[in-house]
Amino acid sequence: MATKKRAASSQSAQSDAETVTRPDWRLGASLPWFLSARQSLMAAERAQRLPHALLLKGPPGIGKGAFAEWVARFALCEYAERSPCGVCHSCQLHAAGNHPDLRRIAPPPGKNQIPVDAIRQLIGDLALKSYRGARKVGIVDPADALNSAGANAFLKTLEEPGQGTLLLLVAHRIDRLPATIRSRCQQMALPGPTTAQATQWLETQGDAPWSGLLNLVNNAPLAALALVESGAADLPADMESLYQALRRGGPVDLIAAAEICHKEFPQLRLTWLESWATHRIYAAAGVAMDQDIKAFDLPVAASTPHIESLFALIDQTRAAMGHLRGSVNAQMVFEGVLATFARCVRSSVS
Repeated sequence: MATKKRAASSQSAQSDAETVTRPDWRLGASLPWFLSARQSLMAAERAQRLPHALLLKGPPGIGKGAFAEWVARFALCEYAERSPCGVCHSCQLHAAGNHPDLRRIAPPPGKNQIPVDAIRQLIGDLALKSYRGARKVGIVDPADALNSAGANAFLKTLEEPGQGTLLLLVAHRIDRLPATIRSRCQQMALPGPTTAQATQWLETQGDAPWSGLLNLVNNAPLAALALVESGAADLPADMESLYQALRRGGPVDLIAAAEICHKEFPQLRLTWLESWATHRIYAAAGVAMDQDIKAFDLPVAASTPHIESLFALIDQTRAAMGHLRGSVNAQMVFEGVLATFARCVRSSVS
């Protein structure tokens, strides 16, 4: 395994690439997997059926925040037939980041929740008359970071927004949003890209082992890009080298490997191990990863120690993810996980 230490923390490497204060709207305008969603909203605007509250839902790391910025720019543009035109005064204000009719709400730096005071400030700002005499837009990203007080304070505004108000809520985990919030919004499921789309787009961003990185982040291209920016680009190859060393049957210092694992992107390494085991279980069942394994009978080989150890590895990695968030000896946690990993590898080649 590589021994180079990286300054970036594992937490920053795993953070959602789109959960930022102001994602680039141009990204939302160019991501090919959002083409149908963009066309749908433009058609709704032409028919004067654009909803007053839009809940944008989908997995993290696909660009929902950037898409919300595109919707805001589209809604505020002064030339509806060319929206967003990029040249009108409203588009220029948006590009400069100081459009007076646009408000953005996100958790404060270092926090996981949006405080109720921020929602009350948003409600007050949206109640004012539009500076540009057109729409007022509020973006809440991510909306599933609303605490109960903030969600309750937001209900009346969602139900009866002011004239010309457009509310955009971005949600990574819609199940964390109260039903009262969901019922007051028109929900729009934003699709994630196919593997081919994600890979092709990422290749335009630079050279990196995109295939391995996409496996770590459930095919979310912006999350894969964030891993590269955080210094984790070599992690898939690093873990693969450990696997190959175990597979060859030579001596492997698992204690030294555990030290590297718990110091450099530990959660990502656990994710890699879980994915590695999951792929092999599906292969043993003779089904593809996008099929439901519960719908198939496992072959006789599923009762072998190898398959049992794969399930044990998955259980152990998931438990370790929780342990690492507490005050445990991370070195010992990884020593146990890697010992199980070694048994899986060696039983598969024996």
